[in-house]
Amino acid sequence: MTRAKYFCAGMLDIAKYGHFALNAPVYTHFTSPIRRYADILVHRMLEASINSDVPEAKFVMDRDQVAKCAQHCNAKRDAAKIAQEQSDHLHLCYLIDDLTKKYGPVVRDAKIVGVLDSAFDVVVPEFRIEKRVHADKMPLLNHVYDEHKRNLSLYWDTKDVLSYLAAETDDEYIKKVLAQGKARTATDEDAKASIQGSKSVNKEPLKFENVKTTPGGHRIQVIEELQTVPVMIVADVTKSPPVIQCLAVSPFASGQE
Repeated sequence: MTRAKYFCAGMLDIAKYGHFALNAPVYTHFTSPIRRYADILVHRMLEASINSDVPEAKFVMDRDQVAKCAQHCNAKRDAAKIAQEQSDHLHLCYLIDDLTKKYGPVVRDAKIVGVLDSAFDVVVPEFRIEKRVHADKMPLLNHVYDEHKRNLSLYWDTKDVLSYLAAETDDEYIKKVLAQGKARTATDEDAKASIQGSKSVNKEPLKFENVKTTPGGHRIQVIEELQTVPVMIVADVTKSPPVIQCLAVSPFASGQE
């Protein structure tokens, strides 16, 4: 949903006063004045209105000043939100990079939330990220989108995704991840000290849905919304800002864990 914005009453059409998330036609808040300067302004306005006969309680800002202050509060709040999101993203990137170095590629279950003609969107609840998985980054012989059923049929080769990308692209980070998967540095003590490390060491068998092999030898995986699929999460911390990717995991790869 769109973020709510502060504004000065009287500067906008009253039809825009509503609060969409709360479904309220008129709304103001003063929940935590030690945190939000906008709340302090509301307190001062209310005090001036209630104590209109007391000279000391007069509210000294005019409408234009309040409008400018509201815009400033919006800008600062948005900047703080962006800083928080970037901080979370940076921490997650270094966590995934560290797990990859110690235990090899990070594979977690994801939920499919959207299917396109040559890609699908997934949410990884464990890391609270939403990413798009592209068909051109999979070792596929073909892929077919059914617009009526809104599903995507993937015709897999037997190559694993990392080996395929390392051979077909110039992405040095993917080659590095492939090498790290063959030379893990973690000890049992490292795994015990970390929940994510323990999950990376004590890997459960990967589960794939809607997978079949036809009599003609085609290896097919049908991708549908709300389906659960394993995805490989890689984080390239050599870039600025770091980049997180989600890669599909082949159910037919040779030597698949």
